This record gives sequence, structure tokens and C-alpha cells, in this order.
Amino acid sequence: MRMKQIAEGFAFKQFTVSHARCAMKVGTDGVLLGAWVQPPASPPPLSPQSGGAGGGKAGDETCALDIGTGSGLIALMLAQRFPQLTRIVGIDISADAVAQANENFARSPWHERLNAIEADFRSAAPADMRLARFRLIVCNPPFFTGGKDMAAERAAARQSTTLPLPLLIAKAAQLLQPAGMLAIIIPCRQATEAIIHAAAAGLHLTRRTDVRTKPDKPLTRALLQWQAPAPTDGENATIERPPTLHSTLTLTTSHQSESGEASPEYIALIQDFYLHL
Repeated sequence: MRMKQIAEGFAFKQFTVSHARCAMKVGTDGVLLGAWVQPPASPPPLSPQSGGAGGGKAGDETCALDIGTGSGLIALMLAQRFPQLTRIVGIDISADAVAQANENFARSPWHERLNAIEADFRSAAPADMRLARFRLIVCNPPFFTGGKDMAAERAAARQSTTLPLPLLIAKAAQLLQPAGMLAIIIPCRQATEAIIHAAAAGLHLTRRTDVRTKPDKPLTRALLQWQAPAPTDGENATIERPPTLHSTLTLTTSHQSESGEASPEYIALIQDFYLHL
């Protein structure tokens, strides 16, 4: 089971993604995150006592941010899955990637809800992203170390030093609206670190799915989703936190085949996107 490759990228059921000018190409990690993330909950009502703490500009409650958008793949998947998101902003440090993402957005059915902006998330202010707070933030972050001989543009897209995990989580937490969601995909070896940093930023882990390629292979990726605190009616109010849902996803059913046959769970996850299953 593979994405349908076209001349400069890939074709999905409802959109196409060109990625020739992007340092990071379309891959399984991005597809997994875009298909797995849960939709943001409806904005909670703000009581007079809460004073609207943590809120953003009027109308921002249905907006999402894709950090390091690259070709715009994940943003496009969000647009397809969540019509309630009235605006989806992708940011990237690469001008070429931003131009390519905007081209991909322009020919999609959801072009009016999508736009990409050239910005460095490490230093960008909310105004640079044209919004104050977000209902949903997603990121397929750079996590490689080493690779000093890598081309500069590709290194910027892939190296963890470009966007350190603690900084990513802390700043994303500041940009979430009350009860907003943050979702990322990272190597399993970094999951504990990410969970610790998110807890320190006041985020509650709601979902975790560990991913392996085959039944006899080790777990390699962790899909993590957190929720920001909802506003309360006072300091002594009880905050109810849902339990964390922890699961495992195996992509193929075969131990032997290199290409493998997609597992039923994986098919259920990506069937709205892949042309051929």
C-alpha cells in the first residue's frame, strides 16, 4: 500500500501535494499525524470570573496552526477532516516551502481556509502568524541529530537544533486557547521527555499511540496529543482531566514482506486519503 506518486509529489483522494522545492518530502510520519489527530473541542464558555483569560481575537476559536508545514500536507489533511476549522495557518522557515505549500493550497478544495507564512516559530510573535491563539496546533518536528554533512536547507528541516522539543512545546502551550489541543509525532525514545515538558507547561496528555512498521519490529514513533487547561470559575474549582488513552498501531500485518499488507487499523486510519489500499 503506497501513496500514488505523481510527477512532482503525490496524489491523495481529495488533493495533490507537490514537494519538489521542499527539503522535507511527503512521508508516512506526516500522513500519520494528519490522519490521527483528534479534532479540537468546541471552545468552552468563559465565565465572568474567568475574564476571558487565555482567549484570543474574536473568531480565532476555530483556527489551527501547522508548525514547519513544508509542502502543507498536514494542513491539507486538517482542512479535509475538520470543516469546523475556518482557518488553517502553516508556517515554515523556508521561503521555497512556503511558496510550494501555498501552491498546493491554492489548487485544493479548501484554498479559502488555508495559507502558509514564512516565519521562524522560535522567534515569531503571534502577530507574525496573524492570529493570537489557536484551537489546534500540530507539528511533525525535526528530530535528527548529527548529519553535519547534510545540505543546509535539509538540515534546517530535519535537525532537532532547528526547533528544540522543550521550546516547541512551551511556546505552543502559550499559543493555545483554553482547552486547545497540541499534537506531534516524534521518535518513541523522545516521548518521555516530551510528556515531562508538556506537563511543566500545564498541558494534559489525552492520547498516545505508539507506532511500529511490522508486528516483529520495535516501536519507532509516538503520536502524542495534549489539551490545554479550560477556564475555571475560581482558584478552588475542580479541574476534571480525562484519562490518557494509550494504544499501539502496527502499520502492516506481514513479518516477511518488504512492502507488507496494511493492517486493518492502519487502513481505517488513512482510508479517506490514500487512493489505493
